[in-house]
Amino acid sequence: GSVYALRSTDEVANEEAEEASFELSAYPNPFKSVLVASYTSSKAGEVTLDILDASGKLVKGFGKFSVEEGTNTVTLETSDLGIGHYVVRATFNGGTYVQNVVKK
Repeated sequence: GSVYALRSTDEVANEEAEEASFELSAYPNPFKSVLVASYTSSKAGEVTLDILDASGKLVKGFGKFSVEEGTNTVTLETSDLGIGHYVVRATFNGGTYVQNVVKK
C-alpha cells in the first residue's frame, strides 16, 4: 500500500508543477464587448483560446496564439456574445485552464 500512496503523491505533485507553469486570467470581469485574456507561462508554445457557455458548450473559438515565456495578452472580440455567464478556456501543453466570466 505504501508504494501506491507514494506514486499517487508524486503524480499529484507533478500535476501541480505542471499547473504552476501556466496561469490564465481574463478581464475586465464583468465585460461588455471586449475581453482581454492574459496568460503567464514558464515556457513558450501555443495556446488555444475558446469561450464556452455556462453548460460547457463551445460558443466561440479564437484559434491558436503563440505563447512567449512570461506574460502574454490577447484582446478577444466578444460583441457577438449575448449577456450571460461564460467560461474562457485556454488549452496549453496538454493542460486546460479555465476562468468564469460574466458578460453584461
